Amino acid sequence: MKGTNQKKKSGKKMRKLPLFLLAASLFATSPSKLLAAAKPGCNVDESYSGKVTKLTTSEKRDIENKRFSLKEMIEQKLLVQSPINLMHSGQKTAAWLNAVPAYEVKDPIYNNGTRKIYPTLSGGAPELTDGLMIVGNYEALEQIGAYFEAQAEGNEVKGKALLLAGTSGTGKSELPRVFSALSSNLSKTHPFYYRYTFEWVGLENIPDLRFYYQSQLVSYKQGNKTVEYMSPIEAPIDDSPFVLLPKSLQEQIITEAEPIVKEKITSGLKVFNGKDPITESIYNKVIAHYQREYPQKYGELTDEKVIEILDNHIKVKRIIREGKDIFPLVSAQGKDVDLAGLFVSDNPIVKITKGPKDAHSYHYNGKVLRGHGGVVLFDEFMRNPQDLIDYLLESFESRKIELGGSQVIQLDYVPLVITNTESIEKAIAEGGQLKATIDRMTPVDMNLGVVPQDIARTMVLMMRPTQQSLKMKKIGPKTSGEKWVTADINKLYPIPQSNGTKSQKLQTHESNYALSMEYRGKTIDIPPHTLEAISYIISATRIKTSLNEVNKEGLGHMHTPTKPVFRDPIVRIRYFIGDHEVPPSVEQELFQLHHALKEGLTGISNRDAAGNWIRKLFDYAVNKNFSSITYDSILHVLNDSLLQKKIAVTKNSPTIRNQWLGLAERVFLQMIIPSIEEDIILAYNSGSDEVAPIYNEIKQSLLARNADPYAKTYDTQTGTPELIDDKRLARIKEIFHKRNGQPLSANNLISMQGTGQDGEFWKPLRQTILEYLSEEKVNSASIDKLWSYTRNNGNVDENFAQVFDNFSRVMIDELGYSEESIQSALNIVRQFRNKKFREENARQQ
Repeated sequence: MKGTNQKKKSGKKMRKLPLFLLAASLFATSPSKLLAAAKPGCNVDESYSGKVTKLTTSEKRDIENKRFSLKEMIEQKLLVQSPINLMHSGQKTAAWLNAVPAYEVKDPIYNNGTRKIYPTLSGGAPELTDGLMIVGNYEALEQIGAYFEAQAEGNEVKGKALLLAGTSGTGKSELPRVFSALSSNLSKTHPFYYRYTFEWVGLENIPDLRFYYQSQLVSYKQGNKTVEYMSPIEAPIDDSPFVLLPKSLQEQIITEAEPIVKEKITSGLKVFNGKDPITESIYNKVIAHYQREYPQKYGELTDEKVIEILDNHIKVKRIIREGKDIFPLVSAQGKDVDLAGLFVSDNPIVKITKGPKDAHSYHYNGKVLRGHGGVVLFDEFMRNPQDLIDYLLESFESRKIELGGSQVIQLDYVPLVITNTESIEKAIAEGGQLKATIDRMTPVDMNLGVVPQDIARTMVLMMRPTQQSLKMKKIGPKTSGEKWVTADINKLYPIPQSNGTKSQKLQTHESNYALSMEYRGKTIDIPPHTLEAISYIISATRIKTSLNEVNKEGLGHMHTPTKPVFRDPIVRIRYFIGDHEVPPSVEQELFQLHHALKEGLTGISNRDAAGNWIRKLFDYAVNKNFSSITYDSILHVLNDSLLQKKIAVTKNSPTIRNQWLGLAERVFLQMIIPSIEEDIILAYNSGSDEVAPIYNEIKQSLLARNADPYAKTYDTQTGTPELIDDKRLARIKEIFHKRNGQPLSANNLISMQGTGQDGEFWKPLRQTILEYLSEEKVNSASIDKLWSYTRNNGNVDENFAQVFDNFSRVMIDELGYSEESIQSALNIVRQFRNKKFREENARQQ
């Protein structure tokens, strides 16, 4: 029993309690007036930002060792200050979910209305969730959030489990771990979430209870007397002390706590106040004992007398539950279901002696019961025996457990059910019991992401930045002194933050942070566009382009399936990242097709990408004694993994292997090589003396047009007017919009950090001007010369040394390359240029 372990934890022997000598003046005021006279509660900080106050070992020990009487609990308003102890599980999950407030953004992909972002689920509160998060799947997370908020309201979904269907690696099983971490960290940090339970003491003096706990009865000599005491008996499922209070006190606490609760969740306070069978039994036996032994005093019970009696035997304590797995994960059961492990188990001695109807004849410690007050995840639910499925469905609806003659347990939990899409489709197709099972749950689809930013974010997460192995360093013209720090996924690939427009380019780490990885005792640089390339290729394998599938789904009437944005994965990726615009009608159809075709069920999985591709890239670098991943190794390792059938989906399909390799080459040729080329050209032209005057001209032109939209001139520093070069201004605006996903204006130039004077430039505009200059200066000879210089250790042209030094400085300091990856970049550009040249010649011949 729990009480046996509790004795070891406390390390203290309790004195025999003076149960019969308590003064009648224990309460100076009646319990019904205690709340009114209580001390003011602490203020609840509703602007809570997601920070966690770490508890020292000493602080944690002090919290765990401190005990309160019921009277002290009431006087200090512990339950009013911490209303999480009053709420039923649906409201608790909503309160944990909204610890950092949700916010709405315009759909970042399909321009399909708005999306509600929950930072606690999407990774916007890493300290609260111990770095756990669910990447992407914003639509599914919005549905999940709506489910929990409906649970808090107690409406029609209350009796239905949340059914998460999809493929593996989408974050379904992370959900209870996120809530476990939230519950644990918030209970340490914020009074609203402090959790209290209770333990029974002094039960050795209640004859009707001695039999049940005689194994915990300890005797010792104190002088000539033998003293007996019993280890504290913990509340079996950690119920709140609220369940012990008389109804009038419960109502007063609810009245005071409700305004605080409404500031955290929108619904009014809905409490859980059911006692578990053992608590109910002990409670009744204690009250009966006092009424029997002291009939004149306790014959007619009042609220005051109930509290007085209970305070002899109840100690309230605050609990801090550690870890990410507080709430249980229940795996699919085989033919022999472990009912005892899941629900209740026999207490054989009591059961034989007192009979199966006695509450103490059972231990209430099954895995499902450990989720009381929170969430329970049922993994691969549809693989359970049908009898167990039916029993659990009844339990989901009634929130009750009763097995093997045990008394009914009022169990307060939110059930989460996960299964794969194939099981759902099979059940729907076959109908019958499994179809009826699905109809009794609230389904949410969670598939692999097809958006490159979400895929890259997943890869970063799977590279374990929380273990300080992935490093990042700020790059830019003014960042030469920056140091390598542990990677922050939200800085590298931010979750959507503002209600912008679809044309806003999705933000990535490129041109903002350099990356490196501590791997097998070495530091391996991750060159720019590496994660970009991997995420684009993975995205391309997950995108659906089949007209046959469109027709099969009855969507042949749509116009979009015939357009390149649907048929060509490269064009679709450009759309995802904001480089290809389509009309709103096409966006709406893309959104419908994405759902109808169930994109994300096929393609390279997250597990294969991280384990059989990215990991092998680092192995390749270490084995070759490289200090950087090379661009050619990205395709080489993918090709090797596919040919060796290391990536699961392609084990028996050479056609898919070849298709994916073809997509990978197209991604490199059409997207990655041009991006690397652009970096090389920007760095090569960065020393141009044309940048500063063009920058100043564009700035002054923007300011002039801001003051007068029809202005033809701008004032120079000497005060003389200069004609605005409309053609140049228009082209630079066009390049800027394409690069940054937002228009170039005087307002955003001034509001950012650049002034355009004294050598200070706003980086986005400076790089735009460099690209503009490069349009007339791009030639293979320049790249060949740079490559030759690196291959011959600089012994090509002494006059070229200064040009190359400046080029290298910009590549490293401003663009995130290393000396080794510069050579890799030049090499891959030359390879693909030569390959493209050979292919074009072959076609012409």
